[in-house]
Amino acid sequence: MKRLKITLMTSAFLVLAAGVSSAQEIKFGIEGGIAAAELGAKNSAQSLANLTGRTVTYTEERASFAGRVFVEMGITDNVSAEVGFFATSPLEATYSFSGTTVTAKEDASANGVDIGAKFKVSDKLFLRAGLHRSSVNQSAKVTISGTTYISAVANQSGTGTYVGAGLNVFENASVGVTQYMDLGGYSGADATFLFVGYQF
Repeated sequence: MKRLKITLMTSAFLVLAAGVSSAQEIKFGIEGGIAAAELGAKNSAQSLANLTGRTVTYTEERASFAGRVFVEMGITDNVSAEVGFFATSPLEATYSFSGTTVTAKEDASANGVDIGAKFKVSDKLFLRAGLHRSSVNQSAKVTISGTTYISAVANQSGTGTYVGAGLNVFENASVGVTQYMDLGGYSGADATFLFVGYQF
């Protein structure tokens, strides 16, 4: 997997270099929508129940707001290089312990840069693929009788890949989906970004 990432990163930089040196057109764009992901609250709740000997109930958000800004540089009529920055709002999970006033809350958000290629399949359909360097920011809070304590904060950065597809619904507007894999370098930390985009 590490060798694959290095190979893809090298290819992406070569595509970008070719795009800069022979760019036919440069466009800026913005995409906004929701990112669907899982915090693994079910497993966390079971671990907390095993640890405390109490029944633990939980609520978990499955989607957060997400946005991306990017630059697209045309290489050929059907291939472009893309460089973007993306960020998500926090996803939250809350845990309650039976017979106590104790609750725990965890959240996670992600941000990073991506680089890759965009392929024009037809006037309407496009595909994209590339690499990202991203960070996952996590925090955990414990509340006892109304008083909240921040118990842990963690950040991790790493590389991963992304793939996506979209439809041009108007001349400068599009809708689509992008799947980011291994956010923050965490294996299996994936997010599905459903977006509406605009280029200018």
